[in-house]
Amino acid sequence: MASNVYDIKPGWSPDDVRDWYFTFGVGDEDNGGRYVVLHGRYEACRAQMFARFGSAWAFSYPSAEDAGVERWGLTRLDIDEEGSP
Repeated sequence: MASNVYDIKPGWSPDDVRDWYFTFGVGDEDNGGRYVVLHGRYEACRAQMFARFGSAWAFSYPSAEDAGVERWGLTRLDIDEEGSP
């Protein structure tokens, strides 16, 4: 298992402007089993997640496949949705 987003896909850079996928832990009472997609550079998207959710989210990934969206049946959480921690 990769230790961070930089290890997931060799050749991908955190400076790539792309969609980044952020997941929540299954035990999260508000958002467990959900994910957020943000577009931009990794550090900017990560900063948005901390601004919106604090440290309540779990992991970040460079693709839906890496995030396990289909595999785990995750539900997308629109960043504008209420109900965040």
